[in-house]
Amino acid sequence: MKNRCKSMMTMLLLITVATATAQVKVGVKAGASSASLGEVQINHYAAGLDNMLGFHAGVMLQFLTRSHWGVETGLYYSLQGGKEKEIDYDESYEVKATAHYLQLPVQAIYKFRLADELHLYPAVGLYFAYGLGGTLKGSGTATEDRRQAFDLTYNDDFFNHERNKFDMGLAVGLNLQYQRYLFGVSCDYGFLKINKKDIIYEDDNTRNENIKVSIGVLF
Repeated sequence: MKNRCKSMMTMLLLITVATATAQVKVGVKAGASSASLGEVQINHYAAGLDNMLGFHAGVMLQFLTRSHWGVETGLYYSLQGGKEKEIDYDESYEVKATAHYLQLPVQAIYKFRLADELHLYPAVGLYFAYGLGGTLKGSGTATEDRRQAFDLTYNDDFFNHERNKFDMGLAVGLNLQYQRYLFGVSCDYGFLKINKKDIIYEDDNTRNENIKVSIGVLF
C-alpha cells in the first residue's frame, strides 16, 4: 500500500509541475485491444486466459510545454479480461473472463516534429485502475494428463472475494499526431496480481496485459 501511495504521489507531483506553465489540450480517444490475464482457477483447474478482444474509450488531457515535453492523462472505460477455448477428442471447454475497469493513465510525452503539423510522440508512465464489475464464466470439461477431469461449469462475479479490484502498472505507447488527429499503439502491463491468493501453480502470473490500438482527436 505504501508503494502504491508513493507512485500516485509521484504522478500527482509530475502533473502539478507540468501544468504550472503548460498549454492544456482536451480530447477524446477510443480503440480496441488484445487483453490477457494469465491463469485463473475454476473448480481446481487453472485456465490460461488470453487474447480477448477488448475496448477502451474516454477523455484525454495533454499538458504541453514549449520545450516539447508534456504530460498526458485522462479517464477511460476499459473492457479487459481473457479467454481459453479447447475442443479435442478427450476434452471440450470454454472459459472467459470479462472485467470492466475505470482507468487513469499518467504518462510523460515528448513530441518530435516530423513535418508541418505532423508529430511523433512516445508516452511512458503508469496507469491506475479500479474494477467496476465483470463476470467469469466456464462450460464443458477439461482433463489434465488424460487422467483427471474437471467440470468447468461456472458463472460468477469476476471481482468476488478471490480477486482484487485495484490495479496499477506500466503504460507505454507510441503516437502519431497530424493536426489534431491521433493514431497510437500502446501496451499496459500490470504490476499487481489480480488473484488475492496464489492458485495451483507457484508462479501465479495473473496480471492484466493489454495491447491497444487507438484513434483520437484533440479539441
